[in-house]
Amino acid sequence: MLSQHVHPSWSKNSSKALILDLFRILSRGNQKLPGYKGILVSPHRFHWFGISQRKSALLSFLRGFQWIIPSPPPTNSSLKIEKPSKNEISKGSLYELLAALEWTMDDFEQADFSKEMHRTLSRQRHYQKELDRIFRSFDISHSVAPQGFFLDSFEISRKCHERKIPSLMVENTFLHDRILVEPTDPNYFIGKCLSSHAEDFSSLKKVTRREIDQRVRNHLIRPKSDQHRTSGGKIPASLKNYVLFLGQVFTDASLIFNQCDYSKNCIELMSEIIAISKSLGKPIVLKLHTKEHHGFDPVNFRPYDNLTHRKLLDAGISEAPDEGIFIDFEDRWSTFELMQNASLAITINSQSGFEAMLLGKEVISCGNSYYGNLKSCITPKDKDSLSSAMKRTLIEGMKANDQSECWNFFDYIRNDYFIKKHQTNVFSKIDRRLKENFYKN
Repeated sequence: MLSQHVHPSWSKNSSKALILDLFRILSRGNQKLPGYKGILVSPHRFHWFGISQRKSALLSFLRGFQWIIPSPPPTNSSLKIEKPSKNEISKGSLYELLAALEWTMDDFEQADFSKEMHRTLSRQRHYQKELDRIFRSFDISHSVAPQGFFLDSFEISRKCHERKIPSLMVENTFLHDRILVEPTDPNYFIGKCLSSHAEDFSSLKKVTRREIDQRVRNHLIRPKSDQHRTSGGKIPASLKNYVLFLGQVFTDASLIFNQCDYSKNCIELMSEIIAISKSLGKPIVLKLHTKEHHGFDPVNFRPYDNLTHRKLLDAGISEAPDEGIFIDFEDRWSTFELMQNASLAITINSQSGFEAMLLGKEVISCGNSYYGNLKSCITPKDKDSLSSAMKRTLIEGMKANDQSECWNFFDYIRNDYFIKKHQTNVFSKIDRRLKENFYKN
């Protein structure tokens, strides 16, 4: 197939360069290459996953696939929308809107419309029209997009599901050398196949105490991804028997769209956890996500500037050591130090929650997490059951964590589910991923 497009006099190196130049022109235009199928691509943040766009695009091209990248909307255009409706806005648009306004889902449900709504709906309609054009013009085999409800990524996924075309999402994991690549479900949820896996990991071969201790030691020194790295130091010796809340980025897509009803507003949830901890006589440490201290919002490209901490202060919640309230928003304490010394860890659906389970800690997840199906994870359905679970764990000594189950699950996701990070691995292993997981129940 490649010989149809490459002149025999070209050298190997010049062939690749010319093919790549041709790809760049065609992937952003209206021309379909004869005999080629299309991969609909949203290349946001590909470099975050160690993916080389140049090499991956060329690899796809050599395998008979043409990348198709939707054209972005003009920066200064805005459609006239006389009566915008909340029902019209898609989850992709909603993610951009909430990130721009620094809102929770709860804020959105209670708020009036803003100027941002018109701009966001204008962009949404642009991508809907652009994707309709692409599906008319190209033979799309599947799509690949980064995790996160970027507007073009979400519309790509939605349009693919309408046509029963596989839509794959790429996401970083807590392991620096592994990424997750998986077809999304119609609600754009990544982890569907992972969380609904029928395997009972508690009934597999038991991992011995000695093996668990060695695995924990190895995991603590294993390099972490940039998003999950912590550089904090040791905690004070006086800080003991505390509840640890593992925070997430305030506008993270997994936080916005995968909470339970009672955790839609993470600030209110933290306030509730503080109150319950105090009633049980336990100190509380809010460990906020390190990326909010030094990272950037991938939608608006502005510093997070300690976003969650600012929201806590706005709500009247501040550190008060005399009252047993500690807030680490500057990464002054190591996340793993905090995990190891906590009496209980609570999160909405952070990957750090699973790491705490690996260390043998009792963990409460207040949202939809990929590890929530494990018997070792406590998953309250409302505030009353959250309070009850905290009391039973902290006061009555309830034990749910089976480290053997957790490490069996870890082996599964690391060896069989996650993909080793590589410049072109996502696109070279995509056929296997589609065969194994596309629309798997």
